[in-house]
Amino acid sequence: MTSPITTWFDGLAGMIITRAEAVHDYVQIAGKEGIISIYNDWNLFPVGTGLSGLLKARVISAYEKSDALTFSFDTAAELIVNMSDAAWRGPEALQVTRSGLPIVVWRK
Repeated sequence: MTSPITTWFDGLAGMIITRAEAVHDYVQIAGKEGIISIYNDWNLFPVGTGLSGLLKARVISAYEKSDALTFSFDTAAELIVNMSDAAWRGPEALQVTRSGLPIVVWRK
């Protein structure tokens, strides 16, 4: 069975990050291919890498494992979204918006 993350991620592979910022109480990462809004708790590795360190990075993969979604970049950075019950701050964990396509919302 194909993971839901694989289905909606297909169009984001190769996306070059043009914007990565904290917006109020969530994070947005954007490129020409779309926008990923992250509402759950998250971490960026290596430790000390700020969101600005993602600018011009290319998304190379995304995968789901245990209680996390991991986005990997060609700069060796990884953005890990905590999907455990304790990490949820609202009804959605994240949202993906792509021009001309339905909005995809990852919810409990």
